[in-house]
Amino acid sequence: MPEFLKKLFGDKAMTYDEFKKAYDAQESAKDGVKLANLTDGGYVSQQKFRDKETELKTATDTLTGLQETVKKFDGVDVEKLKKDTADAQKKFDADLATVRRDSAVDLMLVQAGARNVKAAKALIDMSKVKLKDDGSVEGVDVEGLKKSDPYLFTIEQTKDEGDGHAGAAGAGDDKAGTLESEIMAALQGSST
Repeated sequence: MPEFLKKLFGDKAMTYDEFKKAYDAQESAKDGVKLANLTDGGYVSQQKFRDKETELKTATDTLTGLQETVKKFDGVDVEKLKKDTADAQKKFDADLATVRRDSAVDLMLVQAGARNVKAAKALIDMSKVKLKDDGSVEGVDVEGLKKSDPYLFTIEQTKDEGDGHAGAAGAGDDKAGTLESEIMAALQGSST
């Protein structure tokens, strides 16, 4: 038992009031000793105190950081930011829809055998073109474009193999059905 307690208690038991009176009477006993009534919550262990101190410092640092962040937004019109964000989202969605529509038209033209997709696409009224949810394109008449501007598309060449007998003139001609032969036929037909 520490010496200061021996001096206070001596060899007898005391009540709290008697102990407090003896404690107050001896100045030397007070060195480094503090009295607290634990039922009042007047005592906190050193570890609990340090934990709370650390918690308080963390909360203070967080609060300071948040205050600095708020200062950065002083004078900022939040409603204008919301409107600008909504407008940017609408523009992005519209641009994305246009890119998807254009890509679908490009693919349609390639599949139709377009020799120059850019040139063929220039003849399409893109304001009438719609992209359906299933990815198909509505408002493009590829067959009509093939008839009105056949030079933009590759022509399917069919070769008449024949039945092995000598046939009419041009039956074995490899140029039959090609663009060149069609142009020649058209020129010959217009000169007569």
